Amino acid sequence: MNRAAIAALGACAFASIATDGLADDVDPSVPSVVVVGPSRGIAPQARLDAGRTGRSASELPVAPSELWRRTMSTIEFAPVVDRDGAIVVMMASGDAVKVSADGKEVWRTHLSGGGPSGPPVILSDGTYGVVTTGGTFVGLSPAGHVRFVAQLGARGPDLMAAPRATDDG
Repeated sequence: MNRAAIAALGACAFASIATDGLADDVDPSVPSVVVVGPSRGIAPQARLDAGRTGRSASELPVAPSELWRRTMSTIEFAPVVDRDGAIVVMMASGDAVKVSADGKEVWRTHLSGGGPSGPPVILSDGTYGVVTTGGTFVGLSPAGHVRFVAQLGARGPDLMAAPRATDDG
């Protein structure tokens, strides 16, 4: 090998080592489970579908009527509707509330890390996800238990985009 090739190889090796210092820490003892596929909610996110068209694949009644009414505190974002017709609402106070299709409160969970910075989303495995103003993405199980909390590295007004449940999960 000539000196130029050795120098180029050395520079590439140095660059790869230098960028490893900037990588995120990965704990191999913590298993990662990724569930893919379409969300099974009737309205899994704001504007209903991954394309945010505002159109539902579910047939709506011809003459809708009010079945129940529920008073809640400040709601700043659109709720989501799961496949059973239950509604999940994120309150400005940081509470997540699930109301059944017949209007009864199923559970209420307080999100650590602040209130929502956007509307919630239903993931393909049924997890309700919400980005908080504290810079976390919180995943709640269908029973209202915290499944995970992921730090996003941004906070407050930097978190303007809502998560999307894409068709491929």
